[in-house]
Amino acid sequence: MAKKIIVRTLLGIIFCIAITSCGYHFAGGENNLPPEVRSIAILVFENRTLEPRIENDFTNDLIYEFTRDKRLAIAGKDSADAILTGIIEKLGTETIAHTEEVVSAERRVYVKLNVRLKRSDNGDVLWSDKSFTEKQEYAVDASDKAKTEANKRAAIKLISERTAEKIHNRIFQGF
Repeated sequence: MAKKIIVRTLLGIIFCIAITSCGYHFAGGENNLPPEVRSIAILVFENRTLEPRIENDFTNDLIYEFTRDKRLAIAGKDSADAILTGIIEKLGTETIAHTEEVVSAERRVYVKLNVRLKRSDNGDVLWSDKSFTEKQEYAVDASDKAKTEANKRAAIKLISERTAEKIHNRIFQGF
């Protein structure tokens, strides 16, 4: 019995040493931004696509991510320590599956963004990604164009949510 306890204790110690030595850490605690950056302004993204109102989704989802996290306060452009801007450069679709009648059965929508976080005091770029790309598949209903468009819209919303989370995490982790 005492031998089992010693073995378990040793295994626990080895496990803890292995985790800390390999650089493992819990996500969400990192902040590679300068310590004086304590607030952020998130400006409405510029939409260069023909898809209406998607700039609102991308902007609002980013605001939600930063509000939820609370490491940086959301502030207005004139009072923030850093400003996050973005351009929705491209939105496109491509067919990824066909039916026997050579009709699209499934499509993929993709979005390309140009995103930048810069200090408001001196304009230094803290983080940027000029070709952030995300994609999502959606079903095509050949008999109902409105349903296909609704599926596309839902896919874009998923892209927006996933993009906000990834951008938020990359800003803090320095990628």
